[in-house]
Amino acid sequence: MRTCGSALIVVAVLAALAGPARAGDGESALSLSVGYGIWSVPGEEKDTRIGPDGGAVLGVEYERGFGEAWSWRVAAAGGGYAGGGWSGSGWAGAGIVYRFDVLKYVPYAEVSAGGVVLAGGPLEEARFEPAAEAGGGLDVLVDRELSWGLEARVGVFPGEIVIFTVGLRGTHRWGFF
Repeated sequence: MRTCGSALIVVAVLAALAGPARAGDGESALSLSVGYGIWSVPGEEKDTRIGPDGGAVLGVEYERGFGEAWSWRVAAAGGGYAGGGWSGSGWAGAGIVYRFDVLKYVPYAEVSAGGVVLAGGPLEEARFEPAAEAGGGLDVLVDRELSWGLEARVGVFPGEIVIFTVGLRGTHRWGFF
């Protein structure tokens, strides 16, 4: 309990020392991400799921600000997975991002709609389905134009496909004046 209290004090001090990011209308950002991913689909037997052991996921994202805390986004990602044979996934979608704070450490949440394709591995045939994705992360501002961060996303699809990814992302921003 004492360690948790000390950690909260350190986080509060760091937040107080951080400079403002002042995001806003017209700001653009391009992000590249790399991480770990896993997917699963319902199995043939009741209450079972099939999927790979895991794999690598690469993504690209473009954001455009339309308010101090809001941006719209378009994103695409692809992954390769091992376990049960090699398989792959592709995702593309569009949505919105909300930034909770504009300090040096910027937590954010995002939701998107789009589509996913899965093929190979334990699947008998390729599957394409519409998708809803939710995620979030923490950007750490290096300066006004560059940041890096951690992110996690989960995609849920009508056919009960689930994709989870977690990784690192780097972002370049421009057009903020």
